[in-house]
Amino acid sequence: MKANMYTVYDSKTQAYLQPFQARTRGEAIRSFTEAVNDQKTMFYKYPSDYTLFELGEWDDEDGKITMLEAKTNIGLATHFKRVEDTEND
Repeated sequence: MKANMYTVYDSKTQAYLQPFQARTRGEAIRSFTEAVNDQKTMFYKYPSDYTLFELGEWDDEDGKITMLEAKTNIGLATHFKRVEDTEND
């Protein structure tokens, strides 16, 4: 089965975090969105420091990794942060 590979760039450390895989870009965005909105993570605390990138594809049948010609910027964590519900009951 083939899976897409993604990473997150941390602009403060100027380094990429360990890559992760997802079946689709939508699944990667969903995972990143959940992390960005988890108050216990650095993504939540400093969303302007983190950017999600697509790197390529990994095939678990032959172990082959196919990198994209250039990393694809999917978006800054601030774009995936949910707006807090500010309505008063």
